[in-house]
Formats: sequence, structure tokens, C-alpha cells
Amino acid sequence: MKSAGTDAMAADERSRRLAQSEFGHPVVVVAGAGTGKTALLVARVAAWCVGPGWKRHFESEADLQGVARRVIERVVAITFTEAAAAEMARKIGQAFLDLAAGREPVGWKPGPDVVALDADDVARRARALSEESHRVQVSTNHAFCHRQLATYPLEAHLHPRFEVDAD
Repeated sequence: MKSAGTDAMAADERSRRLAQSEFGHPVVVVAGAGTGKTALLVARVAAWCVGPGWKRHFESEADLQGVARRVIERVVAITFTEAAAAEMARKIGQAFLDLAAGREPVGWKPGPDVVALDADDVARRARALSEESHRVQVSTNHAFCHRQLATYPLEAHLHPRFEVDAD
């Protein structure tokens, strides 16, 4: 007879694997403090970057740094606080360094696209990605929206020099 705790742990494990293998739609992670949300999202970013993201951009450009740049610049991670955003960005860079050194990042449970890769390929991609990790967009919801509105003010029917009312 299985306990409710065992069922919950199995469901959690399935969700974590799905978050690192299903990239056809955005993922929202809702969980309490200390449950590993950041580790899960960092691992998701790393898995997409070395797996499907790399494959998508490698087809159009063979230069490793160019591929890494294109992949990283297409990652958007949104969190609630500036401190959490800074922590997540740092941990994404660390995940690439870990993979480049042949170590698994915290929470690493990648899908078949990544598991099927040769360890040397993962390390090579991760090394290139680590050199571009400063480009990753990790921000708060407010900062993300402000950046989009500042980039496309006319499309949003705003004056190009609009300002946010802090009140």
C-alpha cells in the first residue's frame, strides 16, 4: 500500500522532469519557500539551452559563441524580487560552469533531448553558454514589462519617453 507522501513525492518528481523536458509552452512554478523553485527553473533554463535551444540555433549558425549568444538572448525568466532575479541569474551561470566541468547542477533532471547528448557535447555547449550567461534576462515582472514597453512604446500607444508613475 502506497502512502499519500509517496504519491506526492512521485508527482513532484514527474513535474520536475516535465519542466526540464517539455519546452512547447511556458512553465509557472508555484510552491512554498525552500521547495527548490529556483533550482528547478535554473535546471530548466540549462536543459533548454544545451538541448533544444542549442539545436534550434545551431542549424542557422555554426560558430559556438554565436550560437550560445543567440540561445541565451532568447531566455526570459521572471521572478518576484530583484534579489531573487539576481540569485537566479548567478545560479544559471553556475549551472553552465558545472555542466562544462562534467558536474550536474542542483535539481538536474533533463529530458531525453539532453540525456541523449554526448557528455563532451554538453560540456562544450555549456562552456560557450557560460561565457554568454551575462546576457540572460532574469527580472521581476515589473522590470520585464517596463523593458517591453520601453522597447515598443508606439505599439503600446505610449509616448517614447514615457515614465512610470511610482505612486
